Amino acid sequence: DISNSESKLFVLVPNVKGGEKAAKHNSISYIGYPFSTSETFLKKNINSDFVSAIDTMNCLQDLCLTSNKTLMVYLAMAFGNPYGDPSEIEIILEWVDKLSQMGVNIISLSDIIGIATPEQVSKIYQTLSSEYSNIKFGIHLHINNDEWYDKIDAAYKNGCKIFDGVISGIGGCPMTGYELLGNLPTGNLLQYAKNNNISLLINEEKLLSTRSLALEILK
Repeated sequence: DISNSESKLFVLVPNVKGGEKAAKHNSISYIGYPFSTSETFLKKNINSDFVSAIDTMNCLQDLCLTSNKTLMVYLAMAFGNPYGDPSEIEIILEWVDKLSQMGVNIISLSDIIGIATPEQVSKIYQTLSSEYSNIKFGIHLHINNDEWYDKIDAAYKNGCKIFDGVISGIGGCPMTGYELLGNLPTGNLLQYAKNNNISLLINEEKLLSTRSLALEILK
């Protein structure tokens, strides 16, 4: 029960059926869809293509509007991909424009193979923030080195509003060939916030307790 909490629940669904199940739960506020600017990855990840994915996102958006929820779309492989699919910033702008026309107002760019550079992040978010002031942009990173700080800094200073973190960085994506590349740990985001005097509504004691439980489960 989160009725007395500031927290909001989010679920990620790969299809309309998943969205319909999520819509039945009043406690869920956000429904996410793992789209990708790389059609190759879209097929590998959720067995879809651009045409089918557009239909799915339209259905999910309608579902969210009728169930008092908000759709959040992820643009996976937004900073490049290992398949040779087009990945220029113009591709991102094209898909953001299409999603905007659907009424989607939360879009998160995702780098799950760890190739984004701080300079690339700065340019993309600066462009998106200036051209789509009605959309909240997020970022989802998988990391394997200390570059996370500069990437988060670049996103934050150029208009990114939503930052994904995972307890202890657990998880990778086996469909990419980079399955050992973990998610950005939530603790890293807390570190960035403290260094920059950013106030967060996170109970650090409970976060540490949750981290300990997660590590215990993984043993």
